[in-house]
Amino acid sequence: MITKMTQLNMKDFNKPNESFIVSGRIIPTFENNVWQYTEELFSEPYFKKYEDDDIESSYIEEDGKAVFFYYVENSCIGRIKIRSNWNGYALIEDITVAKKK
Repeated sequence: MITKMTQLNMKDFNKPNESFIVSGRIIPTFENNVWQYTEELFSEPYFKKYEDDDIESSYIEEDGKAVFFYYVENSCIGRIKIRSNWNGYALIEDITVAKKK
């Protein structure tokens, strides 16, 4: 279940922050009003872990900013922190995931 961060679930903010394997990237393109993407696999996958963030209430209070959590069986296993960018598109500031249990 995907849930927007509120005062009630802010405690889950850093719960899913565990390392994960990055094996490639997605390269989006927008031409002739059509979005497309290309997948690029890396020859050497690597582990990635983001530093724990301080919880910012501005992501609850301000328009143009949001944090979403992903829950499985009432356990927070993912987080994405986004905000509006200067060009009007969403900017993903941070993604965290939990290891498989």
